[in-house]
Amino acid sequence: MQMTSRVVHFIAAAATVLGLAGCASAIKSPQVEVAEVRLASIDREGVQFTVSLRVTNPNPIDITLTDLRADLSVAGQLLGKAETLSAKTTLSAQAAVTVPMRVSVAFKALPETLRQSLIAASTGSLPYKIAGSATVANGLIQIPFEKAGEIARRR
Repeated sequence: MQMTSRVVHFIAAAATVLGLAGCASAIKSPQVEVAEVRLASIDREGVQFTVSLRVTNPNPIDITLTDLRADLSVAGQLLGKAETLSAKTTLSAQAAVTVPMRVSVAFKALPETLRQSLIAASTGSLPYKIAGSATVANGLIQIPFEKAGEIARRR
C-alpha cells in the first residue's frame, strides 16, 4: 500500500514537471526597462549600485519570480552582475512592478568602463545593455530577457 502511494506521488510530480516544461514555450518573456540607477555604497573593493528594473508581465497569468539575474554593460563594457534584493517577486498578470537589484562594480574594472563611457558620451549618448534571465515556477523555468538602449546626454 505504501509503495503504491509513493508511485502515485512520483507520477503526479513527474506530470506536473512535464506540464510546466510544456508551458514554458507558451510563457512570454517579461519586458524589462531600467527605471533608476542609484549609488548604494562605496567600500574598499568597489562601488555598489541599486538598479531598479521595471518588469512587465505580458502574460494573462501571475508569475512569481524566484530569481532575477542580469549582466549590465555600459558602452560595451561589462559594468557588473546584478541580483535581486528580495527572495521572490510576484508579477501580476499584464502588469508592471519595480524590482530593485544590487550591482557591485570592482574598482579595477572602473578605468576602462569610464574611458569607454566618456568616448561614447562624447558622441551624444551612452549605450547600455541589460541581459539576463528571470526564473519562475520554483526554479523550473528560466525566461531570458535583453534590453538595450541609450542614455541621452542632457543639453
